[in-house]
Amino acid sequence: MCGWIDVLQALLTPLIAVIAAYVAWQQWSTNRSRLKHELFDRRYELYAHAHNVLFYVSSRDIAPAEALSDYRQTLHKSDFLLDKSLSSLLSEIIDKHSELDSLVSELAALTADKRKENIRKQREIKNWMEAQKDVLKTKFAKFLKIDV
Repeated sequence: MCGWIDVLQALLTPLIAVIAAYVAWQQWSTNRSRLKHELFDRRYELYAHAHNVLFYVSSRDIAPAEALSDYRQTLHKSDFLLDKSLSSLLSEIIDKHSELDSLVSELAALTADKRKENIRKQREIKNWMEAQKDVLKTKFAKFLKIDV
């Protein structure tokens, strides 16, 4: 009888170590999943704001001030959450929108020849922005893909 107790006592320490290791692994796995979820939320916010600006340009002339303000407020996060090429694309979108906004506001005061040039430049920017919808989706895919 005493022999069984000695064996059980000897096995108790390794069993506790195995249980502690399992609990630690579960905590690591949970924290890793939570980090992926939080990064997804932050990155998706950037994607959504950029997509909204592109959508407004394709359906109207320019995005409303509120959408631009939201976009600018989240844009500074892109350097920390995304790679350099995607971060610079997001900056380029706001730069192109500013250029388009200037062209739209100048249009009424222009003469016929300058008006045609202004409209051509607006069309170029709108075409570029329309093309960026697919580019944006493709470039964000690797950051927003959630592996289960």
